[in-house]
Amino acid sequence: MNHVYAIVLINYVYAIVLMNYVYAIVLMNHVYAIVLINYVYAIVLINYVYAIVLMNYVYAIVLINYVYAIVLINYVYTIVLINYVYAIVLINYVYAIVLMNYVYAIVLINYVYTIVLINYVYAIVLINYVYAIVLMNYVYGIVLINYVYAIVLMNHVYAIVLMNHVYAIVLINYVHGIVLMNHVYGIVLINYVYGIVLMNHVYGIVLMNHVYGIVLINYVYAIVLMNYVYGIVLINYVYAIVLMNHVYAIVLINYVHGIVLMNHVYGIVLINYVYGIVLMNHVYGIVLMNYVYAIVLMNHVYGIVLINYVYAIVLINHVYAIVLINYVHGIVLMNHVYAIVLMNYVYAIVLINYVYAIVLINYVYAIVLINYVYTIVLMNYVYAIVLINYVYTIVLMNYVYAIVLINYVYAIVLINYVYVIVMMNHVYAIVLINYVYGIVLMNHVYAIVLINYVYGIVLMNHVYTIVLINYV
Repeated sequence: MNHVYAIVLINYVYAIVLMNYVYAIVLMNHVYAIVLINYVYAIVLINYVYAIVLMNYVYAIVLINYVYAIVLINYVYTIVLINYVYAIVLINYVYAIVLMNYVYAIVLINYVYTIVLINYVYAIVLINYVYAIVLMNYVYGIVLINYVYAIVLMNHVYAIVLMNHVYAIVLINYVHGIVLMNHVYGIVLINYVYGIVLMNHVYGIVLMNHVYGIVLINYVYAIVLMNYVYGIVLINYVYAIVLMNHVYAIVLINYVHGIVLMNHVYGIVLINYVYGIVLMNHVYGIVLMNYVYAIVLMNHVYGIVLINYVYAIVLINHVYAIVLINYVHGIVLMNHVYAIVLMNYVYAIVLINYVYAIVLINYVYAIVLINYVYTIVLMNYVYAIVLINYVYTIVLMNYVYAIVLINYVYAIVLINYVYVIVMMNHVYAIVLINYVYGIVLMNHVYAIVLINYVYGIVLMNHVYTIVLINYV
């Protein structure tokens, strides 16, 4: 019995060990399956993360290319805009040159017109001045007031001449101011476009200096001519006074023999008067007010003497008038000839200035025309640059578009490649899972078989034990 019990116990222990072995195999297979599934899941997850990284990489490439395309397009647009602005600056520069030439032409034309107008006014003043002298000499012996009026008229004419002199100075200062402003403007313009304007600036300075020289020469010539005419008029005026006083003294002495003493006094006064006029005329340019005061004072003294001889003057005016009419007639005739000569001279100056103005206008027109042609050439040049940049922009944009399209296609291919990898991994994972499931299932079946086998052995041992017990 003990022997049988020992056999049964051994078989029972063997069965427990075998079941534990089977359970260990099943458990190991289960753990292996879990590890394998986790391995497959890790591979899938890694591939998924890799796919996300790859897609992000592709998206980053597309985005970088897109940004690059935007930068390139903005760069091209900036070049076009800079060229456009440069074209506007160039056109404005050309327009400024044309406008400056136009203003310069207007200034020159006004300058020529001013010279003609001054010569015209100067001729009128001279004619009126000569006429005033004739009129003064004609009415000198009849009315003393006309003598005073003649002095006033003379002073008036001198004032006109003086005003013209001042006007000439103002005009020169004005022209000089324009030259100075143009010079300053030229410096600014040189700093703006040094390469183009330097020669124009030098040429402008030479031309303006030439014009300024002509103005200065005309101004000096006008002063000399005015002083010359004024000297002739003044000499004639003094000569007329001396001659008239000489005739008047002879007539007066012969007519009033009984008033020799008074005529002697009058002669001294008259000589002093004439001497005073000559002396004052000598210093006329220096002290004008003293001269006027001297004339007023001497006229006052002369008026007192003249009042004492009013009756005598009235009596001798008839004789004096005959002599004076013949003298005035000679002066009028000479003045008439002089006026014809002067008018011809003024006409010649006007004609020369007119011809000079035509030449100058044609010169200005030629400059404007050249600048106009230069503007057309420059605008065509700018247009060509803009057109080339436009074509270059189209080519560059097509190039950028091609890069974007290629990258887009590449991105699609890469995404499809990633999708294929993911899909293959997915299929591989399914196959692997099924493979693991098959192993597990097979192990499960094997375990059942094994368990049944152990159960059979136990059962057989149990039967064998019963048989053995019965046998014993």
